[in-house]
Amino acid sequence: MRTTKIYIIKLLKILLDYENALEFVRHKLKQKKADLAQIFNYLDISKGSLLNSQEIKSIMSNQGYSLSEIEITMILKRFDFNNSYQIGFNEFVSELTPRLKLFKNF
Repeated sequence: MRTTKIYIIKLLKILLDYENALEFVRHKLKQKKADLAQIFNYLDISKGSLLNSQEIKSIMSNQGYSLSEIEITMILKRFDFNNSYQIGFNEFVSELTPRLKLFKNF
């Protein structure tokens, strides 16, 4: 039981650190007034108004990252709120827009 509690606390700490890092980046994008529409259009290689697994794989490969199918699925799940296995513009914006007002100093 004690070991289980320790693992849960570690998991919660990792999740908190992860969410803090994501929120930091979201605020930096907002601060820099990133044009999310322009970025989405650049990433949308097929120009089909949706990002799919092949586009994600290609985008990341072009940046020097070789992703496994599991890693691509993880990215899709993070952005794809309607479970279509594609990322629409609204989903893209929603994931990259700050969620918390706590980070005023960023």
